[in-house]
Formats: sequence, C-alpha cells, structure tokens
Amino acid sequence: MSLIREEINRVREIMGLPVIKEQVEIPADTLHKMKNNVYKDFGDKYDTMTYCNFLEYWKNKYNEDYSENNGGGYEQPVKDAFEKHKTSKLPMRLLNTFAWIENSGREKGDNGQGCWGLFQYCRPYWSDYGITSQEDAENADIATRQFVKYATSLGNSFSSSIGVDVFSPENQWLLYLIWQQGSGGIRRIYNNCEDTETFKGDKIFVKSELKTKGPTSIGDIEMGKDTLQRGDSGDLVKYVQLMLVNDYSIDLSNSGPMNDGIDGKFLDIMEDGIKEFQERFNLVVDGVVGKCTLETIAKGRTPRCCRKNACKKDNCKDSVWCSKIKKDKEKITTNKKKDDKDVDINNITPGNKLPGNFAEIPGGQGNFRCEQPTLKELAKVFEDYPDIERVVRMNNLEGTGVEKHDEKAYVESTGREYIWFNAHDPYRGGRNYETGYTGAVDKGLKELNEGNTLIHCTHGADRTGFVVAAYIKKRLGWSNEKLWDYTIQFNGWDGGYDGCCSNAKYRSKLICNATNFVYYLASFYPIEEWCKAKESRMSCKVCKKYK
Repeated sequence: MSLIREEINRVREIMGLPVIKEQVEIPADTLHKMKNNVYKDFGDKYDTMTYCNFLEYWKNKYNEDYSENNGGGYEQPVKDAFEKHKTSKLPMRLLNTFAWIENSGREKGDNGQGCWGLFQYCRPYWSDYGITSQEDAENADIATRQFVKYATSLGNSFSSSIGVDVFSPENQWLLYLIWQQGSGGIRRIYNNCEDTETFKGDKIFVKSELKTKGPTSIGDIEMGKDTLQRGDSGDLVKYVQLMLVNDYSIDLSNSGPMNDGIDGKFLDIMEDGIKEFQERFNLVVDGVVGKCTLETIAKGRTPRCCRKNACKKDNCKDSVWCSKIKKDKEKITTNKKKDDKDVDINNITPGNKLPGNFAEIPGGQGNFRCEQPTLKELAKVFEDYPDIERVVRMNNLEGTGVEKHDEKAYVESTGREYIWFNAHDPYRGGRNYETGYTGAVDKGLKELNEGNTLIHCTHGADRTGFVVAAYIKKRLGWSNEKLWDYTIQFNGWDGGYDGCCSNAKYRSKLICNATNFVYYLASFYPIEEWCKAKESRMSCKVCKKYK
C-alpha cells in the first residue's frame, strides 16, 4: 500500500498537487475520547476522524465562537463571576468562549454525563479542578475561580513547553484542547498529525536545551529496563513533570521558565511529587518512575498487577512487572552469596565486624558514617542498628563493594530509603567547583537533618567528612579548629589517617596544594580563617594569597 501511495504522490507532485498524507492509526481509547468531544456537525464535514481533521475542526470551531463573542445574554451571576475573576491572560472574551462551548454559558444544568455547570465539571475530575461538589460546579463564582486557576496553570506549562503563547487569541484553541483532552492527549494528537500546511509540522515537546542524564527512551521504562529517578534530567523528566502538574495538579514548586515546577530536572521536590502520586494511586511508594508509575501517569489508572502486594497473587506473578521484581530479588540474593564467599567479615573492623571507619556522628540524631559497605556489611549494620531509616551513598565508583542499583534494591527491600548523589563530581556540566561542592553539602545535610541516616563514600573519609563536619557545626556549634581535628581522624588531609590517601606525596598536601579538597574544607572552615589559624599553614599554596 505504501508503494502505491508513494507512486501516487510522485505523480501529484509533478502535477503541482498536494501529496496525500498517510494517517497514523488512532488507538481505540484515544479515538473514543476524541469522538466524544466533537459535535454532530463533525460528520457533516469529515467522513472519518483523523488526528489532523480533529485539530482542524476545533481550531475552526473555537475561532468561530471566539469571533461571535457570546456572553451578552448570560445571566448576571455569570457576568459578575467573569468580571471578578478575569485576568490579563484569561480575559472576558476567553471566559465567554469557553463557557459557551462547554455549556452555552448556563450556570447550572446536567449534560447527561455527570458534568455540571459553566465549565462542565465532570465528577471523576473534580479534584483536579479543586471542585468538591455539584453545588461548587454550579456556583458561577466558584466554578469561574477554579477554572481561571487551573487553566492558567495549564496554559503556562504548555506555553513554556512549545514556545507558543496559548493565551493569545490565535492560539487559544490549543488551550481549549488542553483543557478538553489533557496535556498528554493533545500532545499525542498534535504530534501524530502530518498536515504541515495547517499546523506547520511543529512537534510539541520534542525540542529541548536540557542536558540529558538518565534514560532517553520511554520504551526502556515501559519494558522495565530502566527508571527515572532523582538526579536525572532531560525531556523524559519534563514529560513526566508536565503530566504531574497539568493532569494531576501535583505541586512541583516554582522552578522552570513559567514558575510551575516544569524544568526537566528530577530533584527532591519532584521525588516528593512522585511519591504523592504513587500514594494516591496505590503504587509502591519509592519516588522512582518505573514501568508501573509511568503507565499509571499516562493512563490515569493503576494497572492491576502494579498495585501494592499484587505480585503475591497468582494472576499477577508472571506479569512483566512482577517478573522484573522477582529477577531483581534473585540478583540481590546472588550478590549477597558472593559477598559471603569473598568477604572475611572478621577483617572488616576488629571487634564490631562493621565497615571500616564505621562511627556514630555526634549530634544525637542516630546518624552514622562509614566506607562503602558490601550487602553483607549493610545487613550487619541494619541488624545492630535497626533504627537506621535511610542510606546515603556519595560515590559513583563501581568495584567498591557493590553496584548502586544492587545496593538500592537491597536497602529498599528492607523498607528503608536509598539516596545517591555523586559528591566526587558535583559540578557536572560546568567547572564551578565551589558552587558544586556547596550543593553536594546541602544534599548531605538535608538527609542527616532527618536523623537515623547512614552516610558513606568509598573510604568513609573525605566526602562524608566535609558533610559530617558541616552538619556538626550547624547542630552543635563546634569551633572550626575542633571540627578540623575531628575530620582529619578519618582522612588524609593532615596525615592523620593511615588508610585513605596515606601515600607520603599526599600527606598534608590535599589542602595545601589547592586541590578540590579545598572546597570540601570550605564547607565548614573558611579557607582564609584556616590558613591564619596556624602560622605553619601560611606556607601552603592555597594560603599565600592571604599573606
């Protein structure tokens, strides 16, 4: 069929006629929703429904109703509500047009589908709009107030994503379709239309200046091969943020160009938003976007086998999701057996059989620090200190006992939280070391302030050292010199630790030679103050500028 189409189009091009576009097949569930969102006159204009003619229909219909500026005959409560809540982005004429299309400007009235009021608030979506009852939906003041709030958020997010102002009269038809179809729906419809004349061929949500970290393919997530998690960035992160904000009204703070939290960066606030979503839809609450969470976000319902404890049921045990969980557990068991074979637990730390440098952090919050533990060592830590609630890993090095994904899977299998960030390379994408290390300190401090946290890095010395020192300074107010004495017990900054960095050429030089360890130190001891605290330090390379 495609060869015939190509030949026909070749002839049409020679004759100067427009080519015949191949229409993408519309999935049944999407087609059903589209058909339910047009009037009978659609059939008078088009024989079949395609992505393109659906867009064309609504572009023409909205613009026609906008030009008529219906609203003069609306009842006074409606006029008063519009006057009270109109804004520069949602002026009277836009409110009149939306209300006319939705319910002919009537304050009340059931359209037969459980949708009430000016803006046809349907019961399943009341929470999205902040509507709590039929009475709210049929109260012009409340209905308009909530419409303005929700439509403004939708428009801001959409405008920032496609670089088009959807509040302007010529583009308001797009805003209406976002309201009608949801941001995910209109994105799907618009991106599958091949009519480059009418819609300029622009693809929504495909261009980005973001640097990508983490998965790049939705397919990998859908097949359970990868996940989005804290620290990732790029278009996939933005894709998820858009749906969280627009489709589920989840607050992601005020970052991003439109101050709506949509910035393509998977930070703490997004992790909290994912957890809120997972809790709402009865998913496993881990703050990670995997197969089940992504599918639930996209479809608005939780797949049966993705629900909590569903994998224990016979009809779910062999599902893709449950099979992956089973494989992950088998891999953890294999690694633990390997640890048991390769690690002599009597050689870890004499006396307590815990990782090297394992120590309680002063401050009374039940925090601990250590070097990179194996799964065997973690099990021992959890056995001896069951109050530990989270594990923070600060290295990105493999071959240091256990890989990140295995450590994460094991920690979370015990019901504890797992956090990772690479404090050895915090400046990613730039060379602003000072700002980068400050950011790493802030991340570590956030977790330690929660209490009952185990924080570790490769040697449990330097990266944990600067975070722990900054924590103690803020919590206990130790003097900087006392903090220095405490910290060098664990590392080689001053030759005080005969383990990490014990080579003679590094001793007492990690700070003096102005290495990046200076920025570690600066997190709790200002460099100039450190230099001047002892006369002998003034000969250090890093201190000479302060003479």
